[in-house]
Amino acid sequence: MRMRRPKMGLTVRPAVKSSCVCSEKTIDVYRNGEVVDQRPAPPVHDCDYVAARNALIPHAVWRASLETAASPAKWEDVFCRAMDTLARERISYPR
Repeated sequence: MRMRRPKMGLTVRPAVKSSCVCSEKTIDVYRNGEVVDQRPAPPVHDCDYVAARNALIPHAVWRASLETAASPAKWEDVFCRAMDTLARERISYPR
């Protein structure tokens, strides 16, 4: 089953076990600031979702930087809220 993401123009496929080709094909495990292990992405990993989400990052960075110019300590909170809002608006999920 394939569903269209109307605003992003991307297709969502239900996650299945397959070879991952996205930027998150492995998960780095850190200890004391160094990568000590790499693990494969979980079987429910969705490469299309990762690509759609990563496409939203530049806009969320811009929004957070604009809103927190006077208060850099709030940048992460504003960035996370911007990502949530953008994802809700632009990415549709299979139901």
